[in-house]
Amino acid sequence: FNAITEEINEISSSGRPVLVGTVSIEKNESLSKALKERYGKEYEHEVLNAKYHEREAAIVTKAGQQHGDRDGRMRGNVTIATNMAGRGTDIVLGPGVAELGGLHVLGTERHEARRIDNQLRGRCGRQGDAGSSQFFLSFADDLMRVFAPDWTVKALSWIGWEEGQPIAHKRISKGIERAQKKVEERNFEIRKSLLEYDEVMDYQRKIFYSRRCEILAGRKLKKIIEEMIDSTIAKNCESILSAGYPVKCIVEWARTNFGVDLKLADIAGVSMAEIEKSIK
Repeated sequence: FNAITEEINEISSSGRPVLVGTVSIEKNESLSKALKERYGKEYEHEVLNAKYHEREAAIVTKAGQQHGDRDGRMRGNVTIATNMAGRGTDIVLGPGVAELGGLHVLGTERHEARRIDNQLRGRCGRQGDAGSSQFFLSFADDLMRVFAPDWTVKALSWIGWEEGQPIAHKRISKGIERAQKKVEERNFEIRKSLLEYDEVMDYQRKIFYSRRCEILAGRKLKKIIEEMIDSTIAKNCESILSAGYPVKCIVEWARTNFGVDLKLADIAGVSMAEIEKSIK
């Protein structure tokens, strides 16, 4: 978080408010801790964790304002938040903030979905207001592992890149967007597969609960049991004979599952319907 905390302090010192978007509550707490460790425990900032909605709505309304520090200088408010999409509160710029450049939105990493990144960017520059957005990424981020495998860091070190040294290029931004697109497509396929499996489960669930309701209501109970017995006998007799097993296997199966003693001579050479009738 060294580069992020430095950027936050620099922008805030210029009088511009800063809205920091993270991907999780844990990242919120870690960044807040990093700011306090670097600039002192009294460093003014707000942390939103989507726990206290009424209080946080009030904090969001002040996210575009300024405050005076101990030296009497005006600094921009610093707000750290997770999942800023759909909070339903516009960030109104304070007096003189627009002239300084407006609200600065800073993302600590890119989300798997481009939509969430765009929603975070959209918190600044609303309704013609001034503003800017910026994202910081690390090779340790989950998305960067998709975009840049482990050997990328080693390759960069060979050409003189040092840890903490910033890298910025249009190709990197486009590459990250391609990685996001791949992740979105993969997640879509996962959701599609889950829906297909759920349709099968839903069909079975409807049959089960339909039978259950009939049994609890006492309707057609005898008929339901007879249908289940007939279906079980038909399926098992067919599977035994179609697999090439001898007829005596049906005799053993009927004795084990239904307690019926069939004589091999009675079912040898007869039709499937006659065998099923003998078991019933």
